[in-house]
Amino acid sequence: AHFAAGSVLGDVHVFDLESQKLEHIIPIHSKSVSSLFFVPRQPLLISTSGDNSIKEYLFESSEYRCLRQRSGHYKSPNGIRFYGEDARFIVSSGNDRSIRFSSIFKDNQNFEFSQGSVQKTASKLKISEEEAKLSEVTSIDIFGIKTLKWDNMLTSHKDSSKAKTWRFDRKTIGQHSLETSDKSIITHVSISSCGNFGLVSTCSGMIDIFNLQSGLKRRSIKAFSESSIISSFTDSSNTQLISISSSGEIKSFEFSKGVQ
Repeated sequence: AHFAAGSVLGDVHVFDLESQKLEHIIPIHSKSVSSLFFVPRQPLLISTSGDNSIKEYLFESSEYRCLRQRSGHYKSPNGIRFYGEDARFIVSSGNDRSIRFSSIFKDNQNFEFSQGSVQKTASKLKISEEEAKLSEVTSIDIFGIKTLKWDNMLTSHKDSSKAKTWRFDRKTIGQHSLETSDKSIITHVSISSCGNFGLVSTCSGMIDIFNLQSGLKRRSIKAFSESSIISSFTDSSNTQLISISSSGEIKSFEFSKGVQ
């Protein structure tokens, strides 16, 4: 017979009642465990947590392994985009600093994008895993026609002058960090209609255009002199770049040359 106890750190401690000894410490959740129970007459342990997840662990050969799980944002979402030609999927960002992929029809296809060794960084700096993640996403765009051989998702983050690229097929953060030319805070990001370029717009009215495959900056456009940019994007033919300022002004530029 076994007894399981959840901790505020998200760990589950499993005791053997006959020997009265601790057998396992399982790091299941990132937040406090809210409930635990063994399924009667089955080697299954079910847990729920404040991180908005439910997990099922199978006990076999004196070990516990995760059999299946369901999870979502545990703080309010702040950005949602449909993904795919048939729009059956959703990419969302939340105030929990996570980016998640969700299927409208199949829960087992859901996942959270990896931000690298968050757990290791949090342990080293003695901070929470949430604090070790990137700051909240303020803008997100995806090239959804097909998954390319390079990073095909782009995000901007709160109070940051660096946009991050993501590799969709690998479910992880990409290899590029795209910093604005004048180090001003990013207000909006988008991907060109051809999928090759990332447009990074700032509070200083600047638009920096990067090649997503190499991460190199191709050109900078001073779109507005006294207003921040709330949105910039290319048209369907990838010939015009349209930018909108916080003052309500709209400008169009020739994408290949950056001239008005």
